[in-house]
Amino acid sequence: MRKNYLSVFMIFALFLFGCNYLVASEKTVEKINGERTSFRELDNAILQIMEKTGVAGLSCAIINDSKIVYQKAFGYRDKSTETLNNKETIFSAASFSKTVFAYLVMLLAEDGVLDLDKPLQDYLDKPLWEHPNYKDLNGDQRAARITARMVLSHTTGFPNWRFFTNDGKLRIMFEPGSRFFYSGEGVHLLQMVVEKVAGKGLEELSRERVFGPFGMERTSYVWQEKFEQNFAAPHDQYERAKMVKRRRKADAAGSMQTTAGDYARFLLAILNADGKRKTSMDAMRIIDKKECLAPAPGKKPMQMTGSTSPGVWDGVDLIRNMAGPFFIPGMILGGRITRSLLLTRGSASYC
Repeated sequence: MRKNYLSVFMIFALFLFGCNYLVASEKTVEKINGERTSFRELDNAILQIMEKTGVAGLSCAIINDSKIVYQKAFGYRDKSTETLNNKETIFSAASFSKTVFAYLVMLLAEDGVLDLDKPLQDYLDKPLWEHPNYKDLNGDQRAARITARMVLSHTTGFPNWRFFTNDGKLRIMFEPGSRFFYSGEGVHLLQMVVEKVAGKGLEELSRERVFGPFGMERTSYVWQEKFEQNFAAPHDQYERAKMVKRRRKADAAGSMQTTAGDYARFLLAILNADGKRKTSMDAMRIIDKKECLAPAPGKKPMQMTGSTSPGVWDGVDLIRNMAGPFFIPGMILGGRITRSLLLTRGSASYC
């Protein structure tokens, strides 16, 4: 009888040891508030959000202490064929494209090719309004005062896109540099100047200065044939897959295709910047926040982060605390040790 009790005790002890070992060895990530959460809890929270928002597919990467500690794909890249995502699936980066472009601009500023505070007009061989895309600005002398820094801080005075205006024309809404208003039009203007002064197209520049050096092998501003075998299709509100846009012209404001892993490697390069490169990154933060973060007169503040779906974050504090704002697209605000990147394809996805 004593031997039986001893055997039961040993089995129970081994069971407790095994449970404790599994708990202790369970992988975790650090949240912005310093607490840690397990991969299992994180997986469950992501799946919960996807269910609430109707997101068909999602790819996620998390950085802790300058390392990618979590990378996982969820859901479908094409739900109609039940084709699953994986870590190599290409997603449209939308406005995340602007941040890579901003970094490229800072490299050119480092090289002395571009001055952040020199009017962009000074780099052109004729007045801005004589260029076909900017004829609407004819007679507005404020256009000649717009600089690269204003573009990067979204203070050009341009609307986001001219086709959002009542008459579809491009106008300057306020004195450049005085107010914040998110603008893809400003990014297009800076792209035109960058390509002129560098003597190269955006895709070629990005390949040489960013994608190649950082090992971003599945990232491009233009569609690549290698993407055809593994890309995430956009889905409508009924979770029906739609045609993906195969962009043939590089657009700094939104044509980039990438993976969560590739983009995380880009963010790591920013977080780990030192020496001269760190000085350049710090220069991007020299912005009068009081003025720049104030909305344009008569305009409501724009929601730059967070979902537009009511109640989407209810009961999922885990994700809300982890995926705090790490940048406004096109304006890098690095510095904290925890970063997360979510690339989604579904009716509730946004950038």
